[in-house]
Amino acid sequence: MADKKPNTKRTIIIAVAVFVAIAIIFSVYWVVIESPKTATIDIVVAPVSADVKVGNVRFNNGKHRIEPGTYDVGITKEGFGGYTGSITVEAGGTEKLYVCLQKDENNTDYYSSHQEDADACWQVEEYNFEKLEGEKYKDPIFRVSPFHSYSRGFYIDPYLDDDDQVHIKITLVTCIPARAEGLKQNALEWLSEKEIDINKYKVEYSSCAYDS
Repeated sequence: MADKKPNTKRTIIIAVAVFVAIAIIFSVYWVVIESPKTATIDIVVAPVSADVKVGNVRFNNGKHRIEPGTYDVGITKEGFGGYTGSITVEAGGTEKLYVCLQKDENNTDYYSSHQEDADACWQVEEYNFEKLEGEKYKDPIFRVSPFHSYSRGFYIDPYLDDDDQVHIKITLVTCIPARAEGLKQNALEWLSEKEIDINKYKVEYSSCAYDS
């Protein structure tokens, strides 16, 4: 029994030393390696087995912490056209790298026979479509309208024509011509208060006062 106590004490000392060493290594790793990684890059690439390099580091699909900055991007896969570009990530922000590589002429049926890769490509295409639609509606008029107010006597509805040009339709809620002119000025003043430069748009007015 007398021999076991020193062994037990020595075991505890060794365990504590190992724990402290691991804690120090983890702290150093966090401070030196992980702490600067205050940005995030969200990667979806099809095919999922493609070689993805951001800067000098290879990544798989998914979200990854990364140091803020601008990086060269290269994506390759045998049998597909490659992708080169750049991406800028800011501290505390997340940037998406969504790319579906195009098949070469000898590989035209690839996605039809590889479901996981087809799903990734569909996700990329959906993201690109939503991004494109979002770009169209960045005009400030879409932030403040549609605006419908019966009590104010006018409705304001913006829309895009076939050439993606922004139009504003102002509907005046009256059938009296004299009142329509007053409501028109009210609508224009409301737009001005919202810092909308009406001269940038094609404006259409609608009212039974004009139709009659």
